[in-house]
Amino acid sequence: MSYVDPELRAAATAVMPLTDTLGKMSSSTLRQIRRSLDQQNPAPDPSVTVTKRKVTGSRNQPDVVVYVINAKPGTRRPAIVHMHGGGYVFGTVAQDLPRLQATAASLDCVIVSVEYRLAPEVTYSGSVEDNYAALRWVLKNADMLGIDTGKVAVMGESAGGGHAALLAIKARDRGEFPIALQLLVYPMLDDRTGSVVQAPSHIGRIIWTQAANRFGWGAFLGLPPGTAAVPAAGVPARTRDLAGLPPAYICVGSIDLFVDEDIKYANRLIDAGVATELVVVPGGFHGFDQTSPDAQIVKTFNSDKLAALRRAFAAT
Repeated sequence: MSYVDPELRAAATAVMPLTDTLGKMSSSTLRQIRRSLDQQNPAPDPSVTVTKRKVTGSRNQPDVVVYVINAKPGTRRPAIVHMHGGGYVFGTVAQDLPRLQATAASLDCVIVSVEYRLAPEVTYSGSVEDNYAALRWVLKNADMLGIDTGKVAVMGESAGGGHAALLAIKARDRGEFPIALQLLVYPMLDDRTGSVVQAPSHIGRIIWTQAANRFGWGAFLGLPPGTAAVPAAGVPARTRDLAGLPPAYICVGSIDLFVDEDIKYANRLIDAGVATELVVVPGGFHGFDQTSPDAQIVKTFNSDKLAALRRAFAAT
């Protein structure tokens, strides 16, 4: 625990049983893990509107469920398309609703969070198309939602951050929809971490470990992670050309398993000419902001993210 920020040590100790459970995750335990985590979802804030919608999926794909937060028809406000975390294999929009409602209220924006399909039931191509369908729906229905189409960001945490990065790449490649900012919160970007690339012993020991990472990526890709057969289309860090992507804000803790891959991705974005801001939080482990909301380190982390979104929306 010596590497953990002092404000976070009690929380780090408290989540060690979860760390152990996720580290032993397998196809036979995944269903129970999902059920257990779903039972812990917080109650939404009744003061900020949330509407569940089903939107048309991409070609040859099923319809997609989205949750629309703080929509106000007849206005022109910024919007965020959000993807939740969960290692690509668990998690739901419900786990994030109160936090997203607070963000929407603070920024006076609309947030559309996507209930994308999980692995291993579907591999990367299916869930990436779910997220793209949600982005398309948001921009095609801007008047109904009260959205300024020039002020749309994508955002996600962990696997959701990986999805946000993949969505930004897909949007660039298809050239249909502009994105003002990709806000990647300790994003899961590289299947090679924990498979062919080993983290230092003090990194990736809390909540999300190398073993959990191997399982998550294997399910998402439908292939063993770290091999030459892994398609770049499913892994942001394997995308060769990052030029022309939206501006990026990447934030991660210094002892998060993803810290090295996130720093490398930020450096590659910078080298590709993409306006990029990188924040590394000393002593922060994976998901630390969701375990200690009253800690000053977390308050600063959250306020910095909001400031990045405000800057992006003001610049467009």
